[in-house]
Amino acid sequence: MLEKAEKWMKSKIVEAKDKADFEKKLANQEGFIKANWCGELECEKSIKEATTANSRNIPFEENKGKMKDCTCIWCGKKAKVKAYFAKSY
Repeated sequence: MLEKAEKWMKSKIVEAKDKADFEKKLANQEGFIKANWCGELECEKSIKEATTANSRNIPFEENKGKMKDCTCIWCGKKAKVKAYFAKSY
């Protein structure tokens, strides 16, 4: 039962490469979008205004020392974390 639940959960997570990809995947998929993010409140507000999505989770283990040379998919600033975004339904 756990394996089935983990498989289903993973099927609901996609990764966005850039802003256009983020918007396209958000419009066409239920679930979560994993993306590089600057972590700034103004950026999150902009994402929410444009898409109605907001950050849902910032996993600590995925972010340890892995954000070097990454940029935010929304504003282009230096990304501080890889975060999960989703819409509320």
